[in-house]
Amino acid sequence: MPPSLNPNVTGWLVYNSSKPLPPPANISEFTPYDDFNLVPYDQEPLMATVDYTATLSFVMGDLGDGVN
Repeated sequence: MPPSLNPNVTGWLVYNSSKPLPPPANISEFTPYDDFNLVPYDQEPLMATVDYTATLSFVMGDLGDGVN
């Protein structure tokens, strides 16, 4: 990670803008989570085989002040 990257940026998914936002959480350490451990909430079975590939490309720019 570049030293100028600020990992403590908080964003909210807002459904009701009239409700107050919670205070931002300060993240002092980040531990990646293996998403293969996720289980569908509705217990729907997983698909048997993969029959296509989706390739995503993106760029994460740094504005110079640690905000991206």
